[in-house]
Amino acid sequence: MSYTTPKIEFDKNELENWFSRAEDILFDKSEIRIINYENKDCVTNFDKLNQKFLMDINKKSVVYCIWMGNCQEELKPIYVGHAKDTISKYRMIAHFSRKNKATGSQLEKIKIAINDDFILGATFIQIDPAYMRTSIEEWLIIKHSNKLIWNKNGRLKIVD
Repeated sequence: MSYTTPKIEFDKNELENWFSRAEDILFDKSEIRIINYENKDCVTNFDKLNQKFLMDINKKSVVYCIWMGNCQEELKPIYVGHAKDTISKYRMIAHFSRKNKATGSQLEKIKIAINDDFILGATFIQIDPAYMRTSIEEWLIIKHSNKLIWNKNGRLKIVD
């Protein structure tokens, strides 16, 4: 006796139209928030220097992008991630300033970028319903794996 696996199919075109809307906003250079540092120090005064950014992302379920470049006009997206509303502010602090040892973040790469005089920025988009953020993040990483150089898991190929 053969068994047929139940299957539910979603409309790929409709989903990707929604995901593309998020992509357009996330990769819009006019939405970049420049991350401010004092004397190449990512800890001292970080919260004060980036207060508006941290307030704006706080308590929101988001997909975010970290940008890096030699100057503001040359910023390029290098990392995409997501955070649920309860940790979004602290996720940004972990990436850009300081982190708990148990937390994965891009902080070590950020420190190198700061020391090498790169400019850093971030964009983010609030996602509702919040559970869609992981799907959007994965789709963006796969689609843009060639430029998201800090997304080590982004080297997968899209398989239809």
